[in-house]
Amino acid sequence: IDKNNKRLRGTGSLLTARRFAFERVRTLWAAKIGTWLALDFEAWDMDHTALTEFGWSAVRWVDGEPVKEDGHLVVKEHRMYTQHYVPNNREYYNFGESEIVTKPVFKQRIQDLINTHKEAGPLFLVFHDHSQDVKYLKSDMVKAIERVDYLLPDSPQTGEIYVVDTADLFAALEGDASNNRRSLERVCRHLQITTKFLHNAGNDARYTMDAMVEMATGDPVDQQREQRWPKRTEENQPKVQFQDWEEESDFSDMEGVMGPPTAAPPMPTADDDDL
Repeated sequence: IDKNNKRLRGTGSLLTARRFAFERVRTLWAAKIGTWLALDFEAWDMDHTALTEFGWSAVRWVDGEPVKEDGHLVVKEHRMYTQHYVPNNREYYNFGESEIVTKPVFKQRIQDLINTHKEAGPLFLVFHDHSQDVKYLKSDMVKAIERVDYLLPDSPQTGEIYVVDTADLFAALEGDASNNRRSLERVCRHLQITTKFLHNAGNDARYTMDAMVEMATGDPVDQQREQRWPKRTEENQPKVQFQDWEEESDFSDMEGVMGPPTAAPPMPTADDDDL
């Protein structure tokens, strides 16, 4: 504990807040209360007011056992829109059948999803980088929420909506005090969660839930960091030092075939030549 406190000195309040949220998520998840609902929107990248997809992945408890639900909606009127800057993976939902719905049905389905789970107990909305998705939920295009709480309380209340952000949870886990946010793909890679067809709203919602559960079911943040990445922090620096091959997807793809890179063998010396 003393060693971790020493490392945290001078890292600022942002990392402290992230660490607090990490431990609170672990506690609330272990208590098996409420509904945890991971959400993701996709919009046309030429006009972000044109929503094209919505995905969700939910976990709630019945008699102490998890009940899971996944889904993916595609807006019929925007189905022909083609992305220019991100992959076009709308048709590649990995966890069931996509539903093609009109804009009014799209809006109503999202409202019903939120209201149903909110009425059953506290609702934890899980995002990866929440800002844009929360804006969509509040917008006239969806109008599913009016307010949310960003601080997780000791005793969450029925009817209240709380935000959980896996980008912040992972920042706490790796010890990052900066404002930089890792992509969902990179977070999943570091947590060893296999992904396929990201930028499909349904897939992204499911992988966001998987990432949250992976962290929430582990040990406290400092122990979990050391278990996942042993001896990767320095004495006065809590941030994990990742290698290039861990950060780059091309390196990671090769690792699956050849294993992680190893150091080059030492060059022969004059003494070696004499042998």
